[in-house]
This record gives sequence, structure tokens and C-alpha cells, in this order.
Amino acid sequence: MRKMLILIIFAFLLSSCSFLSNTKIDITYGLEFDNLKNNGPYTKNAMPSTGNVRALVVPINFYSKNKTDENWQQINLAFNGDKEDTAIYSVKSYYEESSYHKLHLSFDVANWYLPHQGGTYYEKYSDSAIDGLSLLIEELLSDLNDDYDYKNYDSDNDGYIDALWLVYNKPSSASSDFWWAYTGMTSISKKWDDKKVKYFSFAPLDSLKNELDATTFIHETGHLFGLDDYYSYSEYQNGGLYGFDMMDKNKGDHASISKILLGWTKPRVVTESGEYTLNPFVNSGDVLLVANHEITSIYDEYFLIDYYTPDGVNDDQKMYRIGQTPASGIRVYHVNAQIAYDEKGNVTLGESDCYQTGFKYNNSNERYKFVSLLKANSTLEVDVLNGSLSGLYLYTPTSLQFGRTIYQNYQYYDGTGINFSFNVLDISQQAKISLEVKE
Repeated sequence: MRKMLILIIFAFLLSSCSFLSNTKIDITYGLEFDNLKNNGPYTKNAMPSTGNVRALVVPINFYSKNKTDENWQQINLAFNGDKEDTAIYSVKSYYEESSYHKLHLSFDVANWYLPHQGGTYYEKYSDSAIDGLSLLIEELLSDLNDDYDYKNYDSDNDGYIDALWLVYNKPSSASSDFWWAYTGMTSISKKWDDKKVKYFSFAPLDSLKNELDATTFIHETGHLFGLDDYYSYSEYQNGGLYGFDMMDKNKGDHASISKILLGWTKPRVVTESGEYTLNPFVNSGDVLLVANHEITSIYDEYFLIDYYTPDGVNDDQKMYRIGQTPASGIRVYHVNAQIAYDEKGNVTLGESDCYQTGFKYNNSNERYKFVSLLKANSTLEVDVLNGSLSGLYLYTPTSLQFGRTIYQNYQYYDGTGINFSFNVLDISQQAKISLEVKE
């Protein structure tokens, strides 16, 4: 999970943006082929989110007391283990299920790497050409070059190592800008085996905790694909998803917008009134898209409707509950995935350099968010209840009716009103909703 303070490092790494292409390029957008990797605003060299992808994990020995075979094995299990090997899932097993088996990750875990300098050296290092973490990456890739052929880690042949994972064994610090878990981009110009490095993740061993909870690693891997954080960097603002998403507070499955961006599912665009059936999203990727204008690209503003069930990667995640009973129901997300452009038509980093992908909005925006959950009971407090969200946030046959008894006057960011409403007819093996599109 990234902290706001950590993103100061990202701002430094991105300060010149010389390694990012923000030159206007004519791109053909379309719902059938839009995704972050193909034509995402700032994610061209991100880790591929489909196919067979091999990544390198380097355990970093900053604290010799924690350089043990047991700790190495924990790292290996966190990335490569089966579901039963970890508290929730390993990174590999989670993404196998979350992607609907469209992504097959494998991780080569190196032996413990001893850096040239102590941890404080890299933390305090300051140079106009390179920052301390980039210096560490450059050193370790050079030192490991004889042991690894980096061509094996460029599955899409774009000239960049798909992803580099660094897991350090020094205790993390909540008050530190450096000793935490985060993902960034480096502008190192050097090549190894004719490959450059760009995206990396840096996280502490102690984020696994005693029960081998790999959710921090899973969250950071989401950033390697190009996804942003969905929580607010301000402690005084609601992020929009109330903490319950893998790109928010490391909970459950990825949201439907994330899976669309990653190329794992395509939405069904709804333009007519009728009854619609939805299979459980966690197993099927079944999602409806509704808008008050023609949608020709995912990089637009619209609503996504899916059927949440406490199965698969949502199982045992204490997501939506009524008392202690896991709940199922319909979710409605308001999404604005418009790309940020400057006056010359070039992609920019939008309103905040803390967000790296070039979208116009983010979930730290107090009023206009990238994605927000329109909960079924607006009178409930936002606070998480006993580690879970109330099941009453979901739409069911007994809940309020979207656009009829709740959100009748809801608006798009341009001030126009929504043009649809629905009520839930049934939630069981499948969900059925009666949806009315207004003329």
C-alpha cells in the first residue's frame, strides 16, 4: 500500500518525465480493445496483465538477523504458493483467479542479495542524476546479471523488464518516507541483456505478518499493471470505496473498472429498458455499463453495475455483512476514466503527480472521483462496521431502488442527470434486475 508521503519519492522520480512519452499520438480507442497496456495514458511499459508473465523477486538483506531460510521461504510462498499456503492467496494464485485465468504469473525468487551499502545510505542518497532506490536497483541488476537472463522477464518484448520486486528484511516504519511498501518508476538508462527497467515494487518482509498475508504484495502488483490507488491520500476525505477493494485497503477482488482496464472483462453496454441477468462478478466478470451518452471507449464517464457475492477471492474477506452473515447484492459504481490532456492535446499527469497513470480524476479528489460506490442505503454512516461494510450498502429485492427511491437527482460531473433506474428482482445463483432507460 502506498502512503501519501511515499509519493513524494514518485514525484521526484517523475520530476523530469524524460523517460515518459507525453507527445500526442493518434490512438484509435474502442470498447473491444481498450486497456491500460495497449493504449493507457501513461502505462505503455507497465507489466502485462494477460498471458504468461515471469517476474524477478529479489530479497534484500539490510538486516542480517532476518536473513534466514525460513524468511526466504515465506517470500517464495507469498508470491508462488497455492491458496492453502497463505492466509488468503499468494500473488500468483490471487491473480490467476481474479483475471479469470487470463493472467499466469510466475516469480523467480533470487537468493538473499547483500547491497553495497547499508540501508541508511540509500535512504539518504541524493544526486541530481539518480535517487537512492534507483542506485540500489542499478547495483543489484548488474550484480545478478551473470545469474539471470533478463530477456526472460520481458514477455511483451517492449524492451523493458516487465516488473522487478524488491522485498527488504529491515523492519518497516510507519513514519518513514522510505521504509514502507510502494511502487514506482525509475528512469535508469542502463541496459542489461538489452533490457531496461522501469516499474518496480519495494516492500518489507514484515508486511507479510505472521500468518503469511500477501495482500500488500497483491496490492502493489496491481500498481505494476498500471492501476492507481483508490483510497484518498487525505485522512479527512472518503476515497469513494470505503476501503473495500484491492486497490483501496487491500480487501477482496479488484473492482469492475480495474478488470476492464486490465483487459480481463468487457462490459455489456445497456441502451434499452428491460430485465437483465447478472452472474456473480467474482467468477464471471459480468458487468453492465450504462451512460446518458454514446460510449465508444472505456476512457469516459459512466456507471457500472455488477453482482457481488462473497465467493472466490472475496471469500473470508469480511466485505459486506449483515451481523456476522456475508451478504450478496448488486453494486453500482460511478466511474470517470477520462484521460487528462493539456491544451496541446498531450497526456498529462492530471491534477496530482501522486497519481501516475494520466487520468483526469482520482480518489483523493474531494468532489470528483475516479470511481465511487453508490451504496444502497445513503443514511448509513461511512464508517466501517466491525471490520466490514454493512450488507445494506448492496442493492437487493428489499433495498431502496436505484434512481427511483435513491439517487433520483444524481448527476454526472458535467451537471447532467442520470438517465436510468432499476430495482432488483432476485439474487440467488444469478441476479436479475429490471432496468429502465429514460428517453
